Amino acid sequence: MKFKVGQKVRIRKDCVLYKGTSGNPKNTNGIIITINKDDIFGLPIRVMWENNVENIYSEEDLEYWYKQPLRDLLEEIKDCDTLPESTYRNIENISNCLDSDLSGYLNKEELKPLRDLWEKWNKSKYNSKNK
Repeated sequence: MKFKVGQKVRIRKDCVLYKGTSGNPKNTNGIIITINKDDIFGLPIRVMWENNVENIYSEEDLEYWYKQPLRDLLEEIKDCDTLPESTYRNIENISNCLDSDLSGYLNKEELKPLRDLWEKWNKSKYNSKNK
């Protein structure tokens, strides 16, 4: 299993559970609170969402918190005329390599710019939808 207790995750957009209900929130981060490797239903991962609702999932239902926002960001900036091609390629290469939890590879100072970028992008996207 690639996930561990304490890691931040979100429901994959291509998952049938990606519905936007309180128990299966869209575009919301959650923390893995338990993993039951002996689960007989195929849903061993219990997640506590930011709205304080818990639910259980399979490994295939979830992804690390930064994956979809990074894919969305790449899609949004791919035709940006002001972004140097090398910068876009660097972001794309990082995205393609990130199939594990970043916190195991980067320290807090290295993670902060990624979190700031994600939060800034997410807030600007939310604000533009609500205008």
